[in-house]
Amino acid sequence: MKNILMLGPALNVKGGVTTVENLIVNDAGFNDRFSLRFIPTHRDAGKAAKAAIALLALARFSFNMIFGPTDIVYIHMAHYASFYRKSIFVLLAALFGKKIIIHMHGGNFDTFYGNAGDRKKRLFKKVINKAARVIVLTDQWKDFYSQLVSTDKIVVIHNGVRIPPVNHYSAESRYITYLGRFDPKKGIYDLLSVVKDIAAEYPGFRFYMAGNGDIDSVRSFITQKGISESVILEDWIDEDHKATILDQTSIFALPSYFEGLPMAVLEALSFGIPVVAADVGGLSEAISNGREGLLFKAGDIEGLKAAIITLLDDAPRRLRMSENAYKKARERFDANIFIEKLTAVFDCI
Repeated sequence: MKNILMLGPALNVKGGVTTVENLIVNDAGFNDRFSLRFIPTHRDAGKAAKAAIALLALARFSFNMIFGPTDIVYIHMAHYASFYRKSIFVLLAALFGKKIIIHMHGGNFDTFYGNAGDRKKRLFKKVINKAARVIVLTDQWKDFYSQLVSTDKIVVIHNGVRIPPVNHYSAESRYITYLGRFDPKKGIYDLLSVVKDIAAEYPGFRFYMAGNGDIDSVRSFITQKGISESVILEDWIDEDHKATILDQTSIFALPSYFEGLPMAVLEALSFGIPVVAADVGGLSEAISNGREGLLFKAGDIEGLKAAIITLLDDAPRRLRMSENAYKKARERFDANIFIEKLTAVFDCI
């Protein structure tokens, strides 16, 4: 049995990477096949607490490198601070001669790399090339990372979600839902900017928004725009509450400016929900425009509004898209497929 040491955000951190981690940690088949240990390198906390957590992670990791039975170091990595933080662990693992798998999640790594100077670019390549395998989320990301590492090291594994046994979607549902970080780069303010016009024309629908980040600024924006009666705003919600909301969702919206392969969209597809999303990152691999939802250019607020209105005006089309969405989720994004492909990567090194 191979011994795997996994590093990434703590299992209660809010975000898509944590969702993937929990899927792995809680999968009985994976844990029967491998001996998995986990070290959190980051938590939702203040700067001092984050620094302390990182130092503790480094100490625990070093102990495991010296004394623990570790065959493979498996690191969940993204861009910016995540990359620099995880680079230390990659270089240490390589120093101890461990096999390394890097799982790249960052939806903005191409910009992060493109804006870096030559010295940093050399560091990026050095770190990523320490890996025996680099897992990426989509074929598009494989094309990008092939600039940094040999193509034979890159493996595409789509994120996976647990699929409900049947499609519960109803065209009578009345939520237009956003789940994600409250951040301008996620397009949250673009979505809020179309609420007033859509609510005036379709008073039976309400926008439901839940997530983490700067919720106070979002709340202020909603008040300023006079749309409080049309928006339900909540902080991060747990899995049970999320399932309840998705059961009441007619359209899922994600007008983000960059993405990898967002878990929120895959969860929406698994509930048979048509998705309106910006055509960024790997979203075109999850949504064929006009089939499982509608895509528009990031930042095109009129395009976002038109896509939502198109679906609100056509319940039969939403039902057809729902069947397509649920079918694609079962065929491409089922958690069992994800675990099977991940297992194959660990088996081959």
